[in-house]
Amino acid sequence: MSALRRQLVLAVLVALLTEVVLLRLALRLGPVLPTGVDLLPLFAIVERVGVIALNVSVLAAAALLALAAGEALRATQSTRWLLGLALAGVVAANLGLSVLLAVLSTDDLASLHALLTGLGVAAILGAYVWRTQLGGPLVLAGAAQVLAVIPAASAARLSAYGLPPSALTELLAVLAALALPWAGRIRPTRTEAALGLAAGGLLTLGTSIQPWGMATVAIWTLGFSLYLPPLLYGAALASVVVTLLAGRRLGWDADILVGLTMLGLAGLKLDVSSAALVSVAGLLLVAQTPLRAAQPVAEPEPTPALIVAGSGGHA
Repeated sequence: MSALRRQLVLAVLVALLTEVVLLRLALRLGPVLPTGVDLLPLFAIVERVGVIALNVSVLAAAALLALAAGEALRATQSTRWLLGLALAGVVAANLGLSVLLAVLSTDDLASLHALLTGLGVAAILGAYVWRTQLGGPLVLAGAAQVLAVIPAASAARLSAYGLPPSALTELLAVLAALALPWAGRIRPTRTEAALGLAAGGLLTLGTSIQPWGMATVAIWTLGFSLYLPPLLYGAALASVVVTLLAGRRLGWDADILVGLTMLGLAGLKLDVSSAALVSVAGLLLVAQTPLRAAQPVAEPEPTPALIVAGSGGHA
């Protein structure tokens, strides 16, 4: 990994976690805080820092995609050129389409954004999914990404035919999370299993007790409506937590762990450019990074010459 790419990956991770904590969680506490306390100045600071973090995560994710696009376009294989063009299209679709507002309608821009982002996801899967052990979950996640980016008008038309994309998108995302430990051939330790079960159990319990409240928070933060049985979401969260903890213990490349985190925190709000860039960049990081577990160093076997010498010495 180049030094620039390493810095961009770190920048995305730090900025994304900061944005989630400040914008998606802290600012949502406003309605439940005591009314007698003037917290507006504090919340103004939280919002300002959160917006800065959001912009940093978006620009760093776009830079990661642009860097990968440049590398692919400099390759000699035509298939790599297609990947480079598709990645460049994702960056352009999510950063530059606003300049076309004068000549295209909002619906046309949304359709073009969906097309270019979907082609980028398809190009990443076509180039790398067959090489990685996590191919199964990535195909499910990629399918969820493509459905999540469908414009609202098109989604409404599909729903009228009994094919609601949002419901299928959410199901695919949950299945992708559930498949992670299986695809990674993970055997969690007791601590990893306990932490995963604790996180999943809390989510299951909260969704069962306060379904509307939890669904509201989930839609705000990740674009999930939580229409599936609560146990499925709890199991999906447990799978993700176990995968990240076990992957770190097994020595998986940091790009895989950061990419999975980006996919999870971007959620299903890919009709928003910030989430789309982070999500597609996360897919790219996981897909193009080989899944190699750290192996213990084995003792070197004695060479035949040493064996002969040792035998002669004993004689």
